[in-house]
Amino acid sequence: MNAPVRLPGQRNDSADQLVAALQKLVVPAGTVNWQSARPWASITFSGVLHRLTIECDAASVEQLASVLPQAELTIARYFLADL
Repeated sequence: MNAPVRLPGQRNDSADQLVAALQKLVVPAGTVNWQSARPWASITFSGVLHRLTIECDAASVEQLASVLPQAELTIARYFLADL
């Protein structure tokens, strides 16, 4: 079964799951906003590069900056390579 064809920049299932997983980490300090996506590939993998923004209050920036790089996010049927 082939995956649905999507135009560059169009949101898909992986985007919805990524936003939901990140939102759990940033609540109540902020909000995750999906911006765009584009195809990405290496010799071994192919996938999507998502662009997101996180809006939060100034007091939460340091905390989020320390938590996000080590975050373990589960995205069903997808492999999260880097955050």
